[in-house]
Amino acid sequence: GSNAESTKRRARLGDLSGVAGEGPVPASPGFGLYSENVYLSGTITASAGTIAGWIIDETSLRKNDSNGGIYISSGNELIRILTGSNFNSTIIDIGDLGTNQFGILGKETGTGNTIFKLGELGNEIAGWTFTNTSFNGGRMHMNKGGYISSSGAGGWMISSSNAATDPVGFISSSKFKVSADG
Repeated sequence: GSNAESTKRRARLGDLSGVAGEGPVPASPGFGLYSENVYLSGTITASAGTIAGWIIDETSLRKNDSNGGIYISSGNELIRILTGSNFNSTIIDIGDLGTNQFGILGKETGTGNTIFKLGELGNEIAGWTFTNTSFNGGRMHMNKGGYISSSGAGGWMISSSNAATDPVGFISSSKFKVSADG
């Protein structure tokens, strides 16, 4: 009809040179599919391109700028959180941390020093290792059974133990012991 809207291009399949520069179509588009709205079913495969600003290549999906970003690698089974545009500015890795050992690794901004890890490489926060029952760091030990202790020369212990072999609740070191009964 005479309505300009009724003559608007709705879709194009094949040589896209006639729609070069329209919307997301580059200046030299080659062959493909162009439409304002596309409804597809089945499998979609892409080895390159962008979706919503995320860069796609054969093994990864990523979005980053000078402030940081996220990198998802199917080849390395890894999700990486970045503090800057450089992939060496990693602060968190989730997935395969090397040699098929999976977990989460957190690094200090600027130094890259590990500040926590969880998974098959061990469980650690700020240099303290932990299990489901205890925290251990250097000479310090804490467990959910009620003990806090320091090992080595001059070591000490605080306990809320109710074990028959221990006095109920005590503080001790190599030099003294204080218990509830005096």
